[in-house]
Amino acid sequence: MGIQRKMKIGVFYTTVGAGHKVAAEAIYQQLKQQEGVEVKIADALDFTTPAFSRSYNQGYNFLITKMIWVWRCGFYILNSKIMLPAIRLFHLLQNVFFARPLRKYLELEQFDCIVSTHFLPNEVASFLKYHKKIKSRIITVVSDYDPERIWVTKETDVYAVACDLTAQKMLKIGVGKEKIIITGIPTNKKFSIKKNVAQLKEKLSLDPHLFTVLIATGSFGIGPIEKLLDQLSAFQILIVCGQNKQLYEKLQARNSEKVKIFGFVKNIDELMAVSDIMITKPGGLSISEALVSNLPMIFFSPIPGQEAKNIEILRKYGIGQNDFSIGSISATIKDYHDHPEKLQSVKKKIAQLARPEAAAKIAEICLEK
Repeated sequence: MGIQRKMKIGVFYTTVGAGHKVAAEAIYQQLKQQEGVEVKIADALDFTTPAFSRSYNQGYNFLITKMIWVWRCGFYILNSKIMLPAIRLFHLLQNVFFARPLRKYLELEQFDCIVSTHFLPNEVASFLKYHKKIKSRIITVVSDYDPERIWVTKETDVYAVACDLTAQKMLKIGVGKEKIIITGIPTNKKFSIKKNVAQLKEKLSLDPHLFTVLIATGSFGIGPIEKLLDQLSAFQILIVCGQNKQLYEKLQARNSEKVKIFGFVKNIDELMAVSDIMITKPGGLSISEALVSNLPMIFFSPIPGQEAKNIEILRKYGIGQNDFSIGSISATIKDYHDHPEKLQSVKKKIAQLARPEAAAKIAEICLEK
C-alpha cells in the first residue's frame, strides 16, 4: 500500500486590526492537532505588493483614528447593495494588480481546503476557483456578528458564522441556507479554561475585595479613557492600551494606586478572569473572548459601521449597552456594583451565546470531504 497523502489546509487572515489574525491562529492550533493534516497559516497581505500591504494596513489605522467620518461614509458606500457590483469590480482589479503573489501561492500549494478570516483571501481564492485554477473547498469565517455583503462569493462552500442572528442576516443578503453553519467566532482555548481567580489577583497585585473594571481599548488604544477614570475612581481599574504608547505613558503618569496600566498584553484572558465587568470596543473577537470568559460588557467608542452593527446584534440578545456617554457608563457600572443580581442575570444570557468550541467546530468542517 502507498503512503496516504496528507490533507493540505491553508489558513489565511489579514493584519487589519488584531481580530482576524487571532481567529485564524485559534483555527490553526486546532488543525495542528489533527493526524493526517498538513496545515499552513499566513497573512494574506504578505503575498501582496509591499506598497499595497502598507496602505491596506496603515490606511485603515489612519482612517479610524484620524478621519473617522471618511471611514463612516466609505463603510456604508462599500456595503450598499446598489454599489456592490462596482465594489466587486474594484476589488477584482485590486487583487489582479496587487495580489498576484497570493494567487500564485494558492495555485502552487493546491490546498484541499482554504480557510479565511478576512474577505481579501476569500476573494482571491474564489476568483481562482471560478477560473478552475484551484479545486479547494473554501471556508469563510465571518469574524463579526453582522456580516458585510463583501464577504459573500458564489465559490465559497461554507460560511462559519457567530450566532443565529448572523445566520439570518447571511440569508437576507443571498447566501443559501445549506452553506451557513453557526460555529461562533473562534477564540484561543485559554479563554475557556477555568482559572484560580484568587491566585491571579495575587499574581497581578490586585485588591481581592474591590469591584474590578477592565477597560480594553482595542489594538489602536482608542477611547475617552482619562474621562472614564475620573468617573470610576471608586473601583479597581485595569486598562489595556494596546499599541498606543502615548496613551500608556500618559496614564502611567497619573500614578493611581487602584489603576493598573498595561500596553499590548498576551494575558488578556487572565485580566478578563479577574474582572467583574469590561468596558470594551465592540470588535467581533473582543466580544467573543468576553462571552467565552462569561464577562459582562459595556461598549464604548465603536468604529462606525461594523462595530456599531455588532452592538445592534448583541443588544438583541440582551448583552452590552449602547449609550456611550461617560455618565451613562459610570452609572451602569455603579448599578451593577450595587445590584449583583443584575450582573448575574447578564452572565446567564452570555452563557447562552458563548461558543468556546468554535475553533474545534471549524476544524471539523475543514476535515470534511
